[in-house]
Amino acid sequence: MVDQSDMGVLFFFIDPISSKAYFNDQSHSAEQRNAEAVTKRQNKLVLDQAKASELISAVKDVRLSVRVSSKLVAAAKKRVRVSSDTELLELALSRLALEDDFGAQLVRRKGVLPQNLDLSI
Repeated sequence: MVDQSDMGVLFFFIDPISSKAYFNDQSHSAEQRNAEAVTKRQNKLVLDQAKASELISAVKDVRLSVRVSSKLVAAAKKRVRVSSDTELLELALSRLALEDDFGAQLVRRKGVLPQNLDLSI
């Protein structure tokens, strides 16, 4: 009979995005799964906002054709955890279209408040 008390749990995980294999690294795989869940949730929120803003609809009336570095596409897909070119472009364009201009507005406001304004509470 084999004493299983000192046998570790064999864990094998292949990341579908990077195709990297992980062995016996449960904490890393849990972190990986958590990061993937967070990224997917962020992606869903962006796409939901784009749909609510009527930027995305059922009608797909434009076709894009571009030539870009395969390394750039692979890195972007890995970062946002999508697999298709269409998903990648729709997400990237949505993020660009919805991007706020808080930084630019803040810089434009420089010097708007009087210097002698009392901000103490």
